[in-house]
Amino acid sequence: MANSIQSPSTNPDERMRQAVQRFSTTMESSDRQLLQDRINKIQAMSLSTKEEKIRKMRSYWPDLCADAF
Repeated sequence: MANSIQSPSTNPDERMRQAVQRFSTTMESSDRQLLQDRINKIQAMSLSTKEEKIRKMRSYWPDLCADAF
């Protein structure tokens, strides 16, 4: 009966690798959501030109299209 219960991996290196992978995946998702939220906020301002949108986005990303204007 004890053989049917799966025990967690006892290899600390493997557990650490898995933990780092989970953290990385979670952070990637959070970063993507943060970026999308900022973009949505700027788009909700109903700015008329691409240049106006880029100027607003520069408050979050100063190097955005630095050579464009």
